[in-house]
Formats: sequence, C-alpha cells, structure tokens
Amino acid sequence: MKYIFAILLTIFILYYLTSKYLIIKEHYCKVPPTNRQGEPNFFNTDLEFKPQSNIRNSNCDKYWKKFATDSNSTMILNEPVPVPSDQLRLPETATGGNSIYKFGLIDFKKLCTFLNNKNIDKNLYKKSIKLIINPVTKEKLSYEYQVDFSITELNKNTDIKRFNEYNPVKINTFKYIKSPINEVNILNKEFLKRINKEQIKIMSQKELILNGKINYQIYNYRIIDIKYINSNKNKPIFVIQVNLFQEYNYYINSFTYIGFINNKNPNLYNVEFTGIEANSNFLNTPGNDENLPTNYFILNKNFNDFQPRIKDVNEVINIVDNKKKLNDLSSNYACFNTDVDSKQTILNYDTKTLCESSIDHYGRPKSVGIYDKPCEEDNECPFYKGNQNYKNNYGGCINGKCQLPTNMKNIGYHYYSYNPNYNPLCYNCKEKNKKYNILSTTVDECCNKQFDKKKYPNLKTPDYSFSDDTIKRINDYNQKNYKTNILI
Repeated sequence: MKYIFAILLTIFILYYLTSKYLIIKEHYCKVPPTNRQGEPNFFNTDLEFKPQSNIRNSNCDKYWKKFATDSNSTMILNEPVPVPSDQLRLPETATGGNSIYKFGLIDFKKLCTFLNNKNIDKNLYKKSIKLIINPVTKEKLSYEYQVDFSITELNKNTDIKRFNEYNPVKINTFKYIKSPINEVNILNKEFLKRINKEQIKIMSQKELILNGKINYQIYNYRIIDIKYINSNKNKPIFVIQVNLFQEYNYYINSFTYIGFINNKNPNLYNVEFTGIEANSNFLNTPGNDENLPTNYFILNKNFNDFQPRIKDVNEVINIVDNKKKLNDLSSNYACFNTDVDSKQTILNYDTKTLCESSIDHYGRPKSVGIYDKPCEEDNECPFYKGNQNYKNNYGGCINGKCQLPTNMKNIGYHYYSYNPNYNPLCYNCKEKNKKYNILSTTVDECCNKQFDKKKYPNLKTPDYSFSDDTIKRINDYNQKNYKTNILI
C-alpha cells in the first residue's frame, strides 16, 4: 500500500511541476516573467485573453507580434486572422474555385519574397536599440511607456476604419493617410509600389487577360515598433503593419515589414503576409451606439449652423443626385441562385450574409446565392476586351449585365457559371496554326487550352466567340487585307 501511495504521490508531483512549467511556457510569449518596472508577473492570474493552445503555431515569436507586456493589461489586440494564403477559400457564392486573383486569393507568401531588398543583415532589427525619445520630435523622454504612448497616438490617426469614404456603387480611391514621420510615408509608398509591380509575377496569363492587374491601395496602417540603428536617433528602423484594399477583394489583406532609409534609399525586408480581415468589418457602416454622445446631437429647429457649410450649389446637386442613385433600382443588390439550371433565378434573401450562406437562420440547408448589383462600366466585366486578336469591344456592360462569350451563362450581373456544360466557345481550335484565321473556322471548347502560347503561338488571347460577331470579324479582315476598306 505504501508503494502504491508513493507512486501516486510521485506522479502527482511530476504532473504539478510539468503543468506549472507548461503554464509558464504557454504564457511566455504573451507575458514576460517581469513587467517593465521589474516586478514579477503572476501567471495564475485570470487573463482577459485566451492562452495559446499551441505555441509553435501561435506566431508569438514573430517580430511583428507586440502583445501586452503586463500580466493584468487590458490592451485590446486588434490583429488580423493568421490564415496561410494557401488555405484561403472563397465563399461558395463566388463559384470561382479556391484561388482567384480578382477576389484577392493569391499566393501572398510567394508574393512577399519579391518585395524584400537583398543583401540586408536579417538581424539588423534585433541589433538595433530602442531609444527613449519622441519618435516625431526626437526629444528625450523619461520612460519607455511614453514612447509606446506616442506611437499609440500616432496610430490613432492612421489605424482607422474609413466607412465614410467607401461607396459600394463606384470604384473607390482611398487617399493615403500621411504620417508626421516622413520615413514612414516613404517606406509605405515604396511597399505599395513594389507589391503593385511584383504581383504580376504570381498572376497567370489567364488572370492577366480576363481581369488585368488590379492595384492595391493602403487602407490604413500602424507602427508596431521603432528602434534605432547604432543608437543613432537619425537612423530609425520601423516595424509596420499595412492593411491593403483592392476592388472586388473579399478581404482586407494585412502585411508587415521591417523598413529603414539608407542613403535616401528605402529598404524593406522580412515582409510577411500576416492575415486577413473580412472587408465588411472595414467598409460597412457600423450600427448606431446610443451610449456614444458623438453619435447624436440636439437639433434646435430655430438654429442651423452645420459645419462645414456647403457654399457651392453644384456640390449640393451632386450630393442629392448620388443619394438618388443609391436608392435607385439600378443600384440595388439582389440574391442570384448559383445553380443556373434552377427555375428559381432569384433567392428571397436581402442580406449578403444570408444570401451567400449554405444554411438558413434555423440551420437548414438552402440554395447558395451570390449578392450582386448591375454593372455600370465595361471595365467591371471579366471578359471585356477578352478577345484581343482583332479590334472589338465585346464582353462589356450591356443594360447592367456583363456580356459573356458564346455558351456561357450569367449568374447575376457580373458573374458566370463554372458548370462544364457552359464553357466558353472559341474559334481557331486547331493547334499550332501558322497564321491566325479570322474567317473560315468553327467554334469549339478549346478556350482554356488557348492560354498555352506553345500550342497557340498565333493567338494573343483565346479567340472567344461572341453573339453576332461574324460581321465584326469580316470587317476587321477587310480593313487589313483590302485597299478599299468597305465595311458591311
């Protein structure tokens, strides 16, 4: 009996010591052994955040992680969801497979490798020193928390959600939010320049032809940390998180990088894709919070002094016209059934969430829809000028709906079915033709093959067939081959 008791006691002691060690190990990345005042942190305190269940997968050792440094801190961690780019998936409603450039699903990890400067000391940030100075004025401060407070104040102006600047019925341009630290502006603009230039390296020929390159915009950003190379206050090195907006993208994509200026040249390295946030969190206007006094005011019917006053009558007219346009039926969204063979084309769901979900409010399976509104411009359409083998404007926006190649079926106004029964049809399906034949050729399902330049060296793009394109093709042939350009 004594032996059994001794064994059980030994097991209990080992479990206690092991669990205690694991708890410290578990929290180490979030809470150091001591706070900045040198006092020990207590790991048995109930924390407001959940502990990491797997330290190896938590990214807690990443340079861009900046967790609370005190055990009882109430710091709110507003960070993107760390989903690897190869695991991103579109909603079922997109009907576009698992990786589509137009909706923002590309290999971000691979893209990051093209953004780094070469031949840079990877440990430069670690070797740099954090000076107790104001990051803007360079004035000396007394405590480290004052530096963090200064950075927090800077981020309040740049790490914001810009609901009021977003218009769902037009192409949006977000103006860059300037930082009082000029080096930050130079580095951010260099990062944006590089990502817009280098993204073409991970785009397929098909994506380039159908969608074209869609540039990113800096939606917001924040400074995570500032150190100084060789303790020189004039040589700051920054850790910056940038959130990027891209038209049609389902997400706001988040990147971090380490950057510094050397001989007036911006240098970036350790660029990482850190995660995603649903764009609805950034672009949808939040609901009214009656507890916030800034959300309402008392209106005196005998006094009207709104600021700023609009003096230009044309600006007032534009505001009214835009408001009418938003309320107009041509701007309204509808939920379209992704099953193009179904008799029910429009589903009775008036929100994007319900429309795109595969289950209803009660958890019952339902038809999946795609939430879409009429197109306004040709450039919105996936196949606009998709056939570049002769002069034409096929594939544009016609009466609010995008024109598609022959045999394809629309889903809503902008989208189309990926059902193999409705593949596009193309001319010139015979491989390795020496010369492009614009007239005497039949149509067939060879469009995807025609992206291969080795098999179809005579084609600039797939030779898509469109409704009533015969006359256009004949006229193009006549213009190129006869002195008298008589058109039909």
